[in-house]
Amino acid sequence: MQRIILAAAIACGASLAAQTTHVAVGQQLGTVIQAAQPGDVILFSGTYAPLGQPILIQKPLFIHGKNGARITLALSFEVSKISAGQSFVLQDVEVDKILVKDCDGPVLLAGIKTATFYGGPKIEAVNCKDLTIEEFSGGNVTVTGSHVSIKNSTIQGSHYNSRVNPFGGQHGIWSINSTVLLGATRAIAGAPQVGVRAGLSLDITSHATIAGDCTLQAYQGIGGGNYSAVAGLGTVVYNAAATFLPVGNAPGLDANLTTSTRRVPVTG
Repeated sequence: MQRIILAAAIACGASLAAQTTHVAVGQQLGTVIQAAQPGDVILFSGTYAPLGQPILIQKPLFIHGKNGARITLALSFEVSKISAGQSFVLQDVEVDKILVKDCDGPVLLAGIKTATFYGGPKIEAVNCKDLTIEEFSGGNVTVTGSHVSIKNSTIQGSHYNSRVNPFGGQHGIWSINSTVLLGATRAIAGAPQVGVRAGLSLDITSHATIAGDCTLQAYQGIGGGNYSAVAGLGTVVYNAAATFLPVGNAPGLDANLTTSTRRVPVTG
């Protein structure tokens, strides 16, 4: 992970002029973030439970969790308005959900884990021009109007459970009017109450590029039928070595997709 730390600090614009803050025991992480200047580095460990509101971030920072750092809140972070020429990095934190929206500058989420797979999307991107998700382990990723790269990650949509998780049954990755690049990533759907879900679902305006070291898998609930691992109406370019695990007799790639194969470099 040291490679990501160094790259992230550079990407965030950290320099000799930037300040590095170690969040002390008893300090509120949100207060430290509010006081930070653009380009600052914030290091924290331990568990933080913000009081009812997500931690809002609208400036370029490098935030690095250490020693099992956790944020316990239904929406842990909301990152927005990172301008072109700025960048934001969040690394090595366990969260419940991250929302990234309206960002023109690059955003990197590295080494993020989610506490559970239950509930809605765990990483949600809306109107982001350059979001990279690397070494993520957690629940559904939903992207709308965004350009997203997902590398070295394991994504599991939540399963339906009438008692614990009535809203389960999600695609592993759901893309709406977006471009998604996948490398060294496994995306598995969650089982719905009824029907089937895909590892990757694309609307008609979405495009996906899938490297050969990726695995995408569909999952079925009660009465599920045949369903492709990659479903929808969008466009897919994929390496022939990629693995697609459909349900039943469905093809790995939905027949309604526009598909082509070419040598997509392995991303790692």
